[in-house]
Amino acid sequence: IDNDESIEALEVRLGGDPALAYRFLRYANSALLGLRSEIGSLRHGLMMVGAATLRGWLEEQLPHASDDPDLRPLRTESVVRARLVEQLVDAGTEHELRRELYLCGLFADLDQLMGAPHRRLFQHVPLASRVADAIIQMRGPYAPYLAVAKAMAGLDASRLARVCEEHDLPVEDANRALLMMLGGTVRENAMVHEADLLD
Repeated sequence: IDNDESIEALEVRLGGDPALAYRFLRYANSALLGLRSEIGSLRHGLMMVGAATLRGWLEEQLPHASDDPDLRPLRTESVVRARLVEQLVDAGTEHELRRELYLCGLFADLDQLMGAPHRRLFQHVPLASRVADAIIQMRGPYAPYLAVAKAMAGLDASRLARVCEEHDLPVEDANRALLMMLGGTVRENAMVHEADLLD
């Protein structure tokens, strides 16, 4: 924020931690801010909240930050899954669709991170019903992509093949999405690293 980073860069940073992303969406939709419209994406929230308010809120989060090494694998897996789900769908230029898909993958294990059921957590943030349905009930248009992304987290190639066949998604497409996700991760890390060097 102090270096006047773009909203895109801030969105990448905020979206790199599922618990922090969830807390931000909950804050952006709180009565405390009194915003007139519902905030269903990180980008929308960043645009509506503004840099000064965001900075103040982040400072308030510092005492609650967790550096528990046991949570790192779950956080990393959530981000990787989010990027995979995002790549599995050919969203074209539909940026809002991509953001929904990302949150679908990012919040899939939020119950484990936050210690509360998804249904209760999602009462406080206006996620698209497609996102909530895929995570809670494994149904709806996003459910197949979330299932494939979860299957890709394991090392069982036969399971991945079964899940892909079940959802009529070629394994080749899943592998292509994985390669695209890895390429995108390298670019995003370079962007964040470059910003850090400016500090």
